[in-house]
Amino acid sequence: MRQRNAWLFVTAALASWLFVRPVQAEEASKVLAGLDLGAAIPVEKTTDRLDTGGTFSPFVAYMMNDYLGLAAQAQVVGFPNDNRPGIRDKDATWALGVHAGPRIAEPFTIGDMNVEAYQTFQVGVFTGLSGDTPISRTSWGFSTGGGINLALNDALSVGAWARYNQLDQRVNPTNEVQFVTTGIGLTYILPAR
Repeated sequence: MRQRNAWLFVTAALASWLFVRPVQAEEASKVLAGLDLGAAIPVEKTTDRLDTGGTFSPFVAYMMNDYLGLAAQAQVVGFPNDNRPGIRDKDATWALGVHAGPRIAEPFTIGDMNVEAYQTFQVGVFTGLSGDTPISRTSWGFSTGGGINLALNDALSVGAWARYNQLDQRVNPTNEVQFVTTGIGLTYILPAR
């Protein structure tokens, strides 16, 4: 009970801070576009069906101010299948996910470098692209995580990111495909009109 109350207090304090700070923001809204590239690593019970693969994810985000925005992403993941004895498995599992959710950012500087730490929680739809594999149907799922970007100039930044992904697929007793994605990303700030 105490732990739940502490969690509620921290959540309320964070929400208050997030909604008060945007009022103080000096910059106007901006649109971001970019591409995340990296590894897709199965976790939990998914490891008995899939091996480490890769991901690429184009994304867009509308930042209402420096701190709060809405992001949308198209995520493509591919895994080599872990062959099971006596079962004819396909060579690879491919999936496409389209999801959206809030993007919370905290820009800061280190010396002359402009840096942005961010978090995102996105919910959406994932579908299998390769038939009878661990991800073989359309289902809901979510992707949550964060990253850090270093500005190369006023319009382009490069960064590192990591996310936890969970899909509601029928491959094990808990009906979940779980994997972590991590890698590098390029983010472009579109010019204001």
